[in-house]
Amino acid sequence: MPKKEREGNKENFPALFSAIQKHLLHTKSIIEVLTEAKPSPESVEKVLLPYAEEEGKSMVLWPLRVALSGKERSPDPFTIISILGKDEVVERITRALAILL
Repeated sequence: MPKKEREGNKENFPALFSAIQKHLLHTKSIIEVLTEAKPSPESVEKVLLPYAEEEGKSMVLWPLRVALSGKERSPDPFTIISILGKDEVVERITRALAILL
């Protein structure tokens, strides 16, 4: 997420958290229906990118990156998902959502 979006005033935090929760839940549902246990980065990108482009790449992919790697800077989420595998990714997103709730 760009620095400008992260540095909003405190009144925007509830809306931001709500949006992050929504995007992580939707991303999780997309990943859960992948048929491969360890999908290729390209196949992950093919199913996730349309949603990210529709909702805003930074609002979808940045929280996903952090949920998966625990870091702000990391390989792209498509690569991380292909390395970790579907089950581990679903578990990490679930844990991230538990922190946000």
